[in-house]
Amino acid sequence: MTIIAYVLPKIETFTAEDRRELVEGVVYLAGGVEPLANELGVTADEVRTWVAQGWVPPTDAIRVEAAYSIRSELVAYPGEVEAQTVKGAE
Repeated sequence: MTIIAYVLPKIETFTAEDRRELVEGVVYLAGGVEPLANELGVTADEVRTWVAQGWVPPTDAIRVEAAYSIRSELVAYPGEVEAQTVKGAE
């Protein structure tokens, strides 16, 4: 059994590189691009785009949070999850 631990920096010091590494970590935890895409109901090309850009779109970040218990605001483009949540509440 392999146990993966990733210690997140404080949110105040969370950088774009931290976000990129976390997105890559989610892909790794899922077993690769294809398994993650299948689990979240998106295409493999979308997941590859997330890895390349280093962040996940807000609606998909919410799916990542539900599947992996990783706070959506940590993998989404900064500020986008909050904006999406407020917009969806209207």
